[in-house]
Amino acid sequence: MIDKSLSESWYDLDTVIVYGMGVVASRFVDKIIQDFQVPYIIDNKKYGTSYNNIPIVAYEEIKEKVLKKEYKIVVTTAGATYSGIQQTLERDGLAEEEDFCHIEQFAVEWYRMNRKQTNIIEVHTAVTTRCTLNCKNCNMFMPYYPQDRWKNYTFNEMKEDIDLMLKYVDYIFWYIFLGGEPFLNKELKNIIAYIGEKYSDKVGHMGITTNGTIIPDDETLVQIKKYKVRISISDYTKTVFYEEKMVKFLNKLDEWGIWYIKNQMSDWKDFGFPREPFQWGEDEASSHMRSCSPLFHGVNDKKLYYCHVIWSAEKAGLYVNPEQDYIKLTELDCNKESDKERVSEYCRGKCKDGFLRFCMLCGGCGADNKKIIPVGIQEERK
Repeated sequence: MIDKSLSESWYDLDTVIVYGMGVVASRFVDKIIQDFQVPYIIDNKKYGTSYNNIPIVAYEEIKEKVLKKEYKIVVTTAGATYSGIQQTLERDGLAEEEDFCHIEQFAVEWYRMNRKQTNIIEVHTAVTTRCTLNCKNCNMFMPYYPQDRWKNYTFNEMKEDIDLMLKYVDYIFWYIFLGGEPFLNKELKNIIAYIGEKYSDKVGHMGITTNGTIIPDDETLVQIKKYKVRISISDYTKTVFYEEKMVKFLNKLDEWGIWYIKNQMSDWKDFGFPREPFQWGEDEASSHMRSCSPLFHGVNDKKLYYCHVIWSAEKAGLYVNPEQDYIKLTELDCNKESDKERVSEYCRGKCKDGFLRFCMLCGGCGADNKKIIPVGIQEERK
């Protein structure tokens, strides 16, 4: 969620320094290198190496150059890490929005300001509301879906969503399929192939978020391999005992030479909703939304959601989302620059009340949510 705009000194930029070369940066750095000169990449853990012949250096190595303010800095890290980098740069006399900014602001605002492009940093589409697990505190509320709301989206439904979205968006850096458990949907391979064939110039990377309980069939693996889809595995085997399945899943990905990252988490933030909803007041909701500030946005059922969690709460029948808090893509006109601008501003977190109404009920992922719970605790299916 962005409150301020980049200063005019960012206009007509041709050179930037990238700060961060971790998982988040891997989603964006190729596009930045394609569009800008990048003399250095700063990363205090990977210094002494290089990426595409660009030297990776520690911050202290080029601190003097940085403080001369010859180059703007784009920070390509997750929000929590960004806060620490922000404090360091501001301590050394640099100003946010003037000398440095976060990748989301740069990707959305700079391209809009300079190239009249509408970009989105990360879009999620749920391809199913079914899951192999039944996590008590699932952030997509899977245990609360009644059976008549279980659904695998068809290829045509998924195709309509992406086609609609890309009428108004020029570039999506990262397009992720999730669920539920996305490998329950056998048409996943078809939508991967469709996006890879038709939108390679508009979608930077595709990804799949899975719990590793289902091994995809060979036809799906062919498309994942062909279009370099990245697999993010949420590993709950410390709580839910499916190690054997996980090992088989990882072996299959290794066999096919498919890129993946395994995230073994020990705890979650408790969103509270729907069991014990938070009660943020209107005077608190804006700062709470800013604290959470998700990088991802959601597209499902021909609607754009600033936070995809709200789509799932609505889809499960747990929440009625006011129309002011989402965008009906079918009601936009792709020939109107104002509608493209509306999409861009919405994805920066600009909404009618300054916050989404659901934020008043949800604990979110920000620093202001102190409720920490064990990951992946299972409930008996109703």
